[in-house]
Amino acid sequence: MELYNKIIQLYRNLSIRQKLLLLFSIQIIIPILFMGIILYRTTENIVTDKSVTYAMDLVKMLELRIDDLDREIKESTQDILYDRFLYDFLVDEEKRSTDILSED
Repeated sequence: MELYNKIIQLYRNLSIRQKLLLLFSIQIIIPILFMGIILYRTTENIVTDKSVTYAMDLVKMLELRIDDLDREIKESTQDILYDRFLYDFLVDEEKRSTDILSED
């Protein structure tokens, strides 16, 4: 209550020019603060939504890359499986290593 009385007394002691400046300042500051708060929250929501969307797109792209890599590996192993020259080479190599181990 004492603070309120001091503020009232201070206001009464101001000149008309100072009162008008004070009122105009308040009328300008309050709307700017509200607009700033609304703009901040709107921007925050937009940035959050864009970040989530971007992260989801990155995950989808990564999933596609992994699927491509998996498909390429399967194709390569199928090529190796059906390559007769490579098959004969591996069988010969296995026979050689078996012979070396049996000699020891």
